[in-house]
Amino acid sequence: MDFYPYEATRFSNEGAYNNIGIWVKNLVEKEIYNVNKQPSTAKEKDFLERGGERIVETSNIYLDNCVDTAMITEEDFWKINEIMYKTIALDNRPIRNYCKIVVSRIDKVSDE
Repeated sequence: MDFYPYEATRFSNEGAYNNIGIWVKNLVEKEIYNVNKQPSTAKEKDFLERGGERIVETSNIYLDNCVDTAMITEEDFWKINEIMYKTIALDNRPIRNYCKIVVSRIDKVSDE
């Protein structure tokens, strides 16, 4: 199986309180990365589905230009090939020289 590099945009879930005191979420585009996207294994999918959350399609993405991974959080969203994904798991330990992110595709039925 061949793996091709993709351009992925990271979005952070930020927001502010409106004039009546209700928190309003807003996705803010943060940075563009070159990523290597690979399908998750059946074992990884099974483990993630045990959390009780609906998992549509899972993939592992690895950042190529991994400069400062401390800014990447589990609350981030990713856009790859015009498809939105949300972060399910993240391994961005500073002792590693790569960043692995497990993402799940956001489908239209989901209220994310």
